[in-house]
Amino acid sequence: MFWPASYLSDWMSGLPDHLSLSKISIPGTHDSMSVLGGPKICCQTWPLEAQLAAGVRFLDIRCKLENGLFLIYHVNTFQEADFSDVLEGILSFLNQHPGEEVHGVSYEELSVSDVWHVFCPECKWEQVKEHLDLATTGDPNVLHLTFCSGNGLFTNPEKLARDINPRCHQYLKSQAGPALCWGVVILDFPGTGLIQTIVESNFGTQHYDDVTI
Repeated sequence: MFWPASYLSDWMSGLPDHLSLSKISIPGTHDSMSVLGGPKICCQTWPLEAQLAAGVRFLDIRCKLENGLFLIYHVNTFQEADFSDVLEGILSFLNQHPGEEVHGVSYEELSVSDVWHVFCPECKWEQVKEHLDLATTGDPNVLHLTFCSGNGLFTNPEKLARDINPRCHQYLKSQAGPALCWGVVILDFPGTGLIQTIVESNFGTQHYDDVTI
């Protein structure tokens, strides 16, 4: 299991207390617990605790009820964890970093772009970019979720991430200047540099280069 090269364990503690969630740029992971299953299934290399330490604050958890337990799956692949493991990991992190927050949100109240079935990376990127732009120019009281992840006949989560993540990183860096809200940017295989760039957009500085693992 890989771990991030650098950590942003307490970045939310630097934000003003009055700031609403819809006005914060938040790094997230798609299928956050999917570390098993081969190239068509695996979406992450970092375990949950490493993602939180690296600065991830949005988690996408997929459960299936079996024998009274909410087991974690991606498609039909069991990820050798259940929802209690997720909650324990989050609570352990929050106990060590009391200035941080993890929220549960209702999708009905959000603006979501999740075109996961990808035919070409260029089309996927245009959809991602369009929704990122909407996050900066749209209703500031609406939380925008942009899934940069995807899968398809001619690609897989890691292959697509190696295309989309650098595009996303470069685009966010090109907008460096005053603080911007990109909403929740949800990634497969994020690198610490891309996470850092998303986080630092809250403060108006962006400079890291590591894009994917």
